[in-house]
Amino acid sequence: MSDARPPRGDDRRNSAPGAKPKSPAQPPPPTSRRVPWIVAIVVVGLAVLVGGFLLWLGSAGGFSARAKPTGIEAFLARAMRSLALPSRASHRKNPYPPASAALAAAGEHFAAQCAICHNNNGDGKTMFGENLYPHPPDLRGFTTQDKSDGDLYYTIRNGIRLSGMPAFPEDSPRQTWELVNFIRHLPKITPQELRQMRKYNPTTIFPEPLMPQSKPAAPAPARMPPAHPGSSAPSRGGKR
Repeated sequence: MSDARPPRGDDRRNSAPGAKPKSPAQPPPPTSRRVPWIVAIVVVGLAVLVGGFLLWLGSAGGFSARAKPTGIEAFLARAMRSLALPSRASHRKNPYPPASAALAAAGEHFAAQCAICHNNNGDGKTMFGENLYPHPPDLRGFTTQDKSDGDLYYTIRNGIRLSGMPAFPEDSPRQTWELVNFIRHLPKITPQELRQMRKYNPTTIFPEPLMPQSKPAAPAPARMPPAHPGSSAPSRGGKR
């Protein structure tokens, strides 16, 4: 006697020829469970960015170029400048060793082209330099002097975006390398060299002066000779 029980209706349907077996319920994929968390993280991140931007905007005095750059701006500017310099440019070597005559010529070039923002001594304290945003760095300081010759060459040649530093591709490569030598010389520049450079500073550009210059003294008005005693002043028409 067999103990096998007769198949139930469901069993009979599942066991029918050609019928597909019923698969058990599958749990939702892990990705669908992570979606709400991803959305929440994105929303919180955007809120933090917007809040930080509004906080910076208030502390930085808006978008005025007269405000002093905040620490965050200075850090981001340095980081972006470093990222903007190609690594191959940093490793370039200056093919022109510094020489007295070449430094003098580069100083004249610097006075005519660069001093309007950087000043003759490189401190950046000029009318334009102090009102640029960000301000030009002190070329005598560690921030500039620590850069490689290749970095300085690339910066002069190509400029820096989102700053007041223009590109100077019209200068010859040798002129640019000689300017790099002159920037290296700035920490020990002499008063005599600065006096010589003043001769090459741009004095005027229509209609305003670029570099502060002392105004020439106005000529004294001409004085009339005193009348001779006993003589009378001539009347109109020349008749006495």
